[in-house]
Amino acid sequence: MDRSVALVNANFRLFRIPLLYMPYATAPAGRNLRQSGFLLPEISDTTLKGIVLGDGYYWAPNDWADMTLGAAYLSRRGWQQNGEFRAKPWENVSVSAKYFGVFDRGLMSPVVNSMGNTVNQLVKQGGHSAQFTLGARLHGGWRAVADVNQLTSLTFHLAFAPTFGEAVNSEVRSTAFLTNNFRGFSANLGAETYKNFLNAQPEIAVDLRTAPEARFSSVDQAPWKRL
Repeated sequence: MDRSVALVNANFRLFRIPLLYMPYATAPAGRNLRQSGFLLPEISDTTLKGIVLGDGYYWAPNDWADMTLGAAYLSRRGWQQNGEFRAKPWENVSVSAKYFGVFDRGLMSPVVNSMGNTVNQLVKQGGHSAQFTLGARLHGGWRAVADVNQLTSLTFHLAFAPTFGEAVNSEVRSTAFLTNNFRGFSANLGAETYKNFLNAQPEIAVDLRTAPEARFSSVDQAPWKRL
């Protein structure tokens, strides 16, 4: 009571058409709507990855943090891994991290060699992408924000990106700053990087990095009472 709901021989239908059958499943109920456990398995067949068999585990150790870890076997390519971590340890602090990667065996693809001839060669398209975000309001009016992203290659992005929106985005931005506004003054620290993949084969990318920046400013105000 007030802990979980069990589904036995659950058959989900749409206009009497069976869509999903589960012999047994549980869902959390009551005040705590998060419960650790295995997710629904992933079973599919695609022309790029082959037969996909995967599953994930959702872990919620307490009411302010959770983590999802998953893996899948791709019969034509190799292994796929994904993970996500979310935490809100304090009221004004939020942290999240994501990882997605593939260990790729490679595909036979036509490649132009140094002699200008086109030959079939095993091309591996594996890699990974990662993201880290932080948002915190600290004591004394300070605010810290970080959005750090990493991508190993555009080839991996085009081949294995989980969504179309991610696949067509070739820009990788990372930004972090610390700021405070007090009595008409503003103190700021920041750093950022920008990377844009221009071409996949051969891979050409543009990297722009800025040195860490410090800035201190003020609104118009009198340094002394009559000046």
